[in-house]
Amino acid sequence: MENSFLSSAELKAKAKEALAGKYGKFILAILVVDLITLAAKYIVTLFFSMFAIMVEIPFNEYTVEEVQQLTSYLAYMQDHSVWYNAINYVLQIGVDIFTSVFNVGIWLFCLNLACGRTLKITDVFYGFRNQMGKSLCLAAVLTLVGQICYLPSNILSYLIRNDAPWVWILSILLLYVGCTIIYVPISLSISQMFLLLLDFPGYSAKELIKLSAHIMKGHKGRLFYIQLSFLPLIFLSLLTFGIGNLWLIPYMNITYTFFFLNLMQARDATLSVPTY
Repeated sequence: MENSFLSSAELKAKAKEALAGKYGKFILAILVVDLITLAAKYIVTLFFSMFAIMVEIPFNEYTVEEVQQLTSYLAYMQDHSVWYNAINYVLQIGVDIFTSVFNVGIWLFCLNLACGRTLKITDVFYGFRNQMGKSLCLAAVLTLVGQICYLPSNILSYLIRNDAPWVWILSILLLYVGCTIIYVPISLSISQMFLLLLDFPGYSAKELIKLSAHIMKGHKGRLFYIQLSFLPLIFLSLLTFGIGNLWLIPYMNITYTFFFLNLMQARDATLSVPTY
């Protein structure tokens, strides 16, 4: 088969065609995942805050005035306590890893939609029902790559106060740009690992990461260009206070799904994989 890579415009046109009349189910799937993710983050933060207070202040029946004092104490810890923020930061990373398992189900939903298959909202839980350990490994890689790459800028941002001189603010911005330059090519290399998990369920997490890096050789620039092409729509979505994301995210994800399908169909003939 002759290699034929579709342009960004062609991939977007296929995405629009596939999504016609099916936005409703995709939006519902996104809302389900977002609500569960927000609930998980809130619950972890709430229980950790309660634990932190009880460690410092013996548990008893509090009066209204004492509850107000506890609330003030918690606000003080959030603003001044390094250990509180460090532990909470690690816990939130743990939540991010766990909830990133939803990526497997979201990409399964995208593949089913792109290939004209039956759509089920319960597909978003696929990563928790199937290959949970492997899905967690891939989710951990995805999350930790971002955290490690941006750790220097995050630490500097935490240490610098709001009233810091403009030179320090500029330093944070420059450091953030540097972190982004490191993060982007790495994230592009591993971007296909969840989709590959669905194609190669017998592969280990390490093999899936390597395979993603292999098939993305020479194509990271194409995917990055496609991602950049959505920036105008992302800015427009910000004007709707994020409501526009309910339509934009399905459009973007299905476009990326067709990028994957096209990449696999136009692959090197020596790479033996099933096609959709």
